[in-house]
Amino acid sequence: PFAETLPDGPERLERAGAALTALSRLAEALTCYRAATVQSPDSGMAWYRAAKASEAARARHIETHAWFVRALSAPERLPEAEAVDAHFSLGRIAREASKPEEAAGHYEAVLRLRPDAAGAQVMLAASLHDQGRVDEAIAHYAEGVRMDPTVAAAHFNYATSLTAAGRHKEAEAQLEEAIRLDSRLAVAYESLAESLLARGRPADARRAASTLVRNVSAASSRGWYVLGRAHAKLQELAEAEAAFAEAIRIQPTFAYAHNELGNVLSQVAGRASDARLHYGAAVRADASFAEARVNLGTALRAAGKLAHAESQYVAAVHSDPSAETWQLLGEVRRELHDLEGACDAFAAALQVEPEHWPALYGLADAKQFACAWGDREQLFARVTDHVAHLARGDFSHGPDERLQGGLSPFSAIMFPLSPNSTSWVSRVRARQDKLAAESLVRSGGARPASLAWACGGAALARRHADLRIGLLSADFGSHPVGHALLPFIHRLRHAAAVAVHCFAADAPTTSHPGTPLRRKIAAAASSFLDVTQLPQGDAARVIARERPHVLFNLVGHTAGARNVLAHLRPAPIQACHFGFAGTTGLRTVHYFVSDVAASPAPQSAALFTEKLAMMPHSHFVANHAIRYPTTVDAGRQAHPLEPRALAEALRAGGPLPERSVAALAGGWFTRRDAGSVAFAHDAFVLCNFNQLYKHDPDSFTVWSNALRRTPHAVLWLTQISVKATPGDVSMANLVAEAGARGMHASRRLSFSGRYDDGDMSAVRGLADLAVDNEIFNGHTTTADTLWGGVPVVGLRKANLASRATVSFARAMGLQELAMSSHRDYEDFVTRLGHAPVRMAQLRHKCAVRRTEWAGSQGASCGMEAWYCSARASWVNSAVGRHTQTPEREVTRLDEATVLSTLALLSLLYPSSCACVRRCPCDSEQDCRAAADRTLFRLGRALLGLPRACTSYERRALSGQHAHAYPARLLPPR
Repeated sequence: PFAETLPDGPERLERAGAALTALSRLAEALTCYRAATVQSPDSGMAWYRAAKASEAARARHIETHAWFVRALSAPERLPEAEAVDAHFSLGRIAREASKPEEAAGHYEAVLRLRPDAAGAQVMLAASLHDQGRVDEAIAHYAEGVRMDPTVAAAHFNYATSLTAAGRHKEAEAQLEEAIRLDSRLAVAYESLAESLLARGRPADARRAASTLVRNVSAASSRGWYVLGRAHAKLQELAEAEAAFAEAIRIQPTFAYAHNELGNVLSQVAGRASDARLHYGAAVRADASFAEARVNLGTALRAAGKLAHAESQYVAAVHSDPSAETWQLLGEVRRELHDLEGACDAFAAALQVEPEHWPALYGLADAKQFACAWGDREQLFARVTDHVAHLARGDFSHGPDERLQGGLSPFSAIMFPLSPNSTSWVSRVRARQDKLAAESLVRSGGARPASLAWACGGAALARRHADLRIGLLSADFGSHPVGHALLPFIHRLRHAAAVAVHCFAADAPTTSHPGTPLRRKIAAAASSFLDVTQLPQGDAARVIARERPHVLFNLVGHTAGARNVLAHLRPAPIQACHFGFAGTTGLRTVHYFVSDVAASPAPQSAALFTEKLAMMPHSHFVANHAIRYPTTVDAGRQAHPLEPRALAEALRAGGPLPERSVAALAGGWFTRRDAGSVAFAHDAFVLCNFNQLYKHDPDSFTVWSNALRRTPHAVLWLTQISVKATPGDVSMANLVAEAGARGMHASRRLSFSGRYDDGDMSAVRGLADLAVDNEIFNGHTTTADTLWGGVPVVGLRKANLASRATVSFARAMGLQELAMSSHRDYEDFVTRLGHAPVRMAQLRHKCAVRRTEWAGSQGASCGMEAWYCSARASWVNSAVGRHTQTPEREVTRLDEATVLSTLALLSLLYPSSCACVRRCPCDSEQDCRAAADRTLFRLGRALLGLPRACTSYERRALSGQHAHAYPARLLPPR
């Protein structure tokens, strides 16, 4: 009806449109202007007024855009002012339609018409910024604010481009100017705070964000969010939590605030579940938020919910297929024992970013566990080159996890790296622990705990004279270390009158509280404290409160490591043993317990930051006589014929007796039950019960060659890949490797499952000879096998992890089992396979020697002496005669260890050591010699030895003997 009453003539239509516009009747005004363009299609002003009416009525952009274009191209051209306005409008429409190139063209047209148009310069800069042409945008912003410096929004947008170019300091100046011009411009405060955070100025960022939310806009969810980030950077976790919570209250679906609140809560003890809830809220608010999914996956992984973590990582790689996300997916798949999936994920990460070192190391690790050796040479050549390159670098600015690639020290000792490289990896990880400890001290969360305890000189030493040992371990439970420690603690407490304080720090993937073995260890110890859930500073204070003279780290760089504690010095003397076969790299750990076979001097000393404390025979504490008391008899059943009887039976040509082992639960194990292949009772059985990840192609080639040269020989392996999980992929790959080496795997390669703990060592007695891996020897596994009466042969290599077999062989007097080359190894195994009587003689020798080694407690006795030695070193430090941190040198038990042990007695029993306190000697040298003789006699009494010195001991006292203290001088008590 309104259209029927329209006036005639374009002028009257335009006047009617203007009047209707003034009355806010925009739809009717637009009808009038549209009619005017029909009656006057060549008039640019008609089209311009129609476009402006359409713009005011918020009509369709397509129609508005078309009318502005018609206005600019009409024969009756627009006046300059209207043309400028039309180009501005077209530029705005193009930007809103995400067409920054078209928008830039219109703003350039404005500048051609009016070169002094500051607004056009600013909008052209914005369009260039949208195209990613940041440097050009900055130039136009600079010109725009020069022309008109009074527009706060222009300074703000200028700052945005400067920030994108990384010019944060200049950006902050523009933001401060924008705030000066408009003190209510909330976005300027937000951006200023974020820029200050990016420049590492969290305190200034906190001040800017606080001004925003308290003085400008308390309803700014982004302002509270930035304030929370500033508090988090300053480790003000409670304030950060409150700020993020306020941002979420204002905007419940603020995904970034939920994510950051989760990050804060993940740092607060006992709030892990709350952190997961907020990560989940962030994901629900924004399903494509890859960072939140990664964080949720990491939190679920820490909680042991690996399958759920994997699903989050999979969703994250769909949103953001970055190398880091692929790498995390590979790690969780590896923990789920999906080795093939892990390899695929790590390979995908390397396709995205070929120099993403964590993925490279993850791929190498996954293939090591899967026994996938196809491209091993090329893969480890790259790993070796990278590690060597980094080892030659300058680390004066501190370690960086990405620089060293996240290569764990435990993985390094599995890989075919040089001894120097494996030592370097441990030192890099130790530097990270040191930085973490220093940060903790600076923040007030901890302080070096031993300072008050270690100072005070001889008076304090006498006041706490009873020897107290601290044991820090993640394995106080059903673990080889736990089983070895129980009788060891009993012996230390009751035979040596040593106070033993145990500190449990369980790994995230294992938990021992309440287990029977842990309860027994707790009952045997002087005190037992669980510091698993405590922050590092609190854990250090708990340990220091027990005042141990020596704190023994039984974890090293394995699961559950708490090496930050070492830098907080909860004990004056710290040492490492058991857990990790290599240096900790920690300068605050003073000693590493080893032996001359495992760590031959002097070449090994350079690989350790600790001072080597040498045990008399093997550094491994073997308590198998207590743990497996029935194994000795079981070994006799497995090989019932003595060497002479076997020789006679072989000459007679009769059948040999069946070989079997009695099971503790009843019944018998025979060679037919040994694994997936039934062995003949007269077969030559080689065995290796190490977890499958320890295997390497060179060792496997040696064993395969020996099997080909010995037709009746078979190889017996375990199914276990890691953590008692059957390694199906690993076994399949080993079967394929055996076939590639000419071995009929279905008849000559057998895999067995896991036996009950009581039968484990005894069943191994069914084998003839154990063959050890080259790079990573069995440790507890080898000790169990030797206790089963089975000799173990291995190679002499350079790393501590590859010299356990050599150490055991020396301790048992079976040095012939330590080979010097692959060829010697292969020939030795082959000769024994063709000489059953010689094999029986070697087994008999091993069976006799095992009781002296694993049943005599000689290692425990040596450890007692060492503990006293370490405490004595601290006593000497207290009276100013010895530095607390020793130089890197090899300690010999015959000289430094035993004599330092006896220095302790001068404090415990001063009446017996008058020479030490008041010496009538003429010179300090004579005094020292007399003190040494006095202390040595006391030491012999402590160790239960005759009072007189042997010639060997006299040479030791004079420093003429360079070997370790002989095992025969340390009998069981």
